[in-house]
Amino acid sequence: MYTDSFPYAQSAWFYYQFLMTTLTNPAGYQVITPAFNDRDRIEYVQKQLQELTDLLDGAEDCKWTYGALIEYTLALGRLEDRELEILERDKCHKWLQELKALDPARERRWTDLAELIEN
Repeated sequence: MYTDSFPYAQSAWFYYQFLMTTLTNPAGYQVITPAFNDRDRIEYVQKQLQELTDLLDGAEDCKWTYGALIEYTLALGRLEDRELEILERDKCHKWLQELKALDPARERRWTDLAELIEN
């Protein structure tokens, strides 16, 4: 997925989101990755969260990374059928603050997402 313009290439993020949805959405993974069991899916999402965190090093101004970190942190909680842990919530709120600064045009979207994280 790495290109010279990545992580700033919007189309790469949309394709990545599509691929990740095939793992995080029950209907998608049964078609695309039928050999993955729940544990495989959870481990893959955990690895992706680590990769995304590493990607922030040197690309702290990329809104796509923060959005993906939030989306897949929430997905991990759903996959594990649990509420977010305090540390996960804190990270999500930190990432949302970055998103608000990087993408102020969607401030209401980020506020709504913050409310979802709290509930």
